[in-house]
Amino acid sequence: MNDCFELDTWAKIKEDSRRWWAGDLGRPLIQVRLKDRARLSASGGPPGHAFASYYPMSVPVEQIVDRWDEDLDATVHLGDAFAHVCPNFGPGVIAAFMGADLVNGDDTVWFYPTAEIDMSSHNFACDPENPWLRRCRDLVAAAVDRWQGRVQCAFTDLGGNLDILSTFRPSEKLIYDLYDCPEQVKRLTWAAPDLWWRCFQEFETLMHPTNPGYST
Repeated sequence: MNDCFELDTWAKIKEDSRRWWAGDLGRPLIQVRLKDRARLSASGGPPGHAFASYYPMSVPVEQIVDRWDEDLDATVHLGDAFAHVCPNFGPGVIAAFMGADLVNGDDTVWFYPTAEIDMSSHNFACDPENPWLRRCRDLVAAAVDRWQGRVQCAFTDLGGNLDILSTFRPSEKLIYDLYDCPEQVKRLTWAAPDLWWRCFQEFETLMHPTNPGYST
């Protein structure tokens, strides 16, 4: 593992970032990452995917983390760049945690409802044993355990409140709902952030206290 992953490197990155936000660093933050793709191609491990959800469920999360580790070792981090990984399951993955179908491509993810919701009776809730929630949770835990604070593990893209709602009530119908039942739209729009925060806190608990900050 290269020097970019040392804890004292993180101390400088954090201090420079703090000073930038305070307006007294005197320069912009510039991140440059150079990848040796030939080295990655020769590694013999599983292929790299932009979306972690694209790996078959039969691939253990530890193997995905192995691939991320190889990718990081084949990357030169310059300037203010820091080592990080992103357990990306697609923007708005809370919909999948709620039971929507997650449809993968190599470079995209879409979510589709298994059934159209009833606006008057629907409530947002996740099944703790949902396979996508378990997969994402296991992957984050494996990443945090592997690097113990030397690599920053990003949050999966939980999505926004209307993104989540529009998965189950597609936009061409949701726009009519704004006229036909605005109170129900408002109710679910405010229910979504409650679920969002519960998911956020669940992943934050997995990352705490070793994860060196947050991104995405």
